[in-house]
Amino acid sequence: MEALAPSAIYRIIAGHCVGGAPSVRSQAHMGIEQAHRRRENE
Repeated sequence: MEALAPSAIYRIIAGHCVGGAPSVRSQAHMGIEQAHRRRENE
């Protein structure tokens, strides 16, 4: 988790505070999944 960019964390928090628009929330989850995949591929 420490490899997560602060902007990604902020997007997730902001999405939840705004009521979590599905598109915003799914984009944040996709970003997290991509980060995990990138770390596994390296």
